[in-house]
Amino acid sequence: MSLGTLQIEVGVETGRLLYPWGYCPLMNCELKSLPMKQIDAGAIYVGSCGEGLIAGVALEFPGSRLWRMFKDEVSGWICIGDPAIGENVHLIQFSTDALLSFSEKRVTALWIKPVLEMD
Repeated sequence: MSLGTLQIEVGVETGRLLYPWGYCPLMNCELKSLPMKQIDAGAIYVGSCGEGLIAGVALEFPGSRLWRMFKDEVSGWICIGDPAIGENVHLIQFSTDALLSFSEKRVTALWIKPVLEMD
């Protein structure tokens, strides 16, 4: 799955989302306080057990080309998509420091908390 040049690795055999990776320039991030709510850990799958997935071929999140990027400087979370955390929004962590928000079974945002490594 992809959001521009940012990818979410998917297990082709299973359809399970594994982890985000790739190029994601932060120069266009809007600074914003991003309140969080309960985060549930879980596995997220696309398709039917990976059916229709092809190794090395990215599928774009529908509508994600219009998604904006926000960064909370205090918490370190970056939200790509809709940062609204309403009553009907559920946060599912599928990888270390990566989660998706869902509203009515539709993905509304990818949340990542990158760790900066210094040499």
